[in-house]
Amino acid sequence: MFDSNHNVSRDINVQITNLNNKDYELIITPNDKWLKSPEILYPITIDPTITITSNGTSPLRDKYTFGSSYYEYLNYIKTGRDSSEIYRSYIELNIGEVLTKPVVTYANLQLDVYNNENYCDNDCQVNLREVKSDVLYSSINGSSTNITNPEIIDYVMVNKNNQNTVPGLPNTTYLWDITKLIQKWKNNFQSIGILELSDDKNVLDEYVLFDSANNTSGVKPMVTIGYVEQSGLNDYWTYHSHSAGNAGVGYVNDYTGNLTFVHNDYEPLEKFLVLV
Repeated sequence: MFDSNHNVSRDINVQITNLNNKDYELIITPNDKWLKSPEILYPITIDPTITITSNGTSPLRDKYTFGSSYYEYLNYIKTGRDSSEIYRSYIELNIGEVLTKPVVTYANLQLDVYNNENYCDNDCQVNLREVKSDVLYSSINGSSTNITNPEIIDYVMVNKNNQNTVPGLPNTTYLWDITKLIQKWKNNFQSIGILELSDDKNVLDEYVLFDSANNTSGVKPMVTIGYVEQSGLNDYWTYHSHSAGNAGVGYVNDYTGNLTFVHNDYEPLEKFLVLV
């Protein structure tokens, strides 16, 4: 955690409690003494995250396609199939802010159903795929083919009577885990990326509308990205250590591969020193 003067403390107690088979409670308790220190300037950031929306510093835009055409500036995006067309939605992200962050720990895409326009009487499997990096957002329309990588990054089962709710969110809200994709883009220094949302089953009259980036009354699409610092040694990482004798000890982070070298300039000969 850090304050507005960039004072940093890692003195945070984290406790996870299993409430049932699916739900966990996460309790984060920052050090009270640090919080009350006169040197601390509020507000304080405990769990640093980056939020990407259509009106943030890192913009987001979206469209949906059908037939040979597309719509880009409506209040909703659309996925599935009605009596005449198959619909796919595309979301472009600018993650330039993320490229400077040390380690991305999680990332998710959040979409909310537009005005209860959910016609998935049965489960609609809405798959999220990555659009190939050489495809321009402006070029995507209903005639576009072979523009995504085949791997499904994540999927959700959309149902008008949704029972698989995300704790703390309404049953009209859905989350896709895009952590690995954001990490991939970051490692490749790719600041712009595009997501595709589609239902491969294309069951007749099974489709859903989500609030779009242009919606002024609903909940706009949002990407939330968490990150941690990787400098120094921290108890939430594991390391392999290598002694260099009197020169010190090197610690290699098992996750990032970063090397931290520790050299003691002074160490007392006795545990207790007698003052005369």
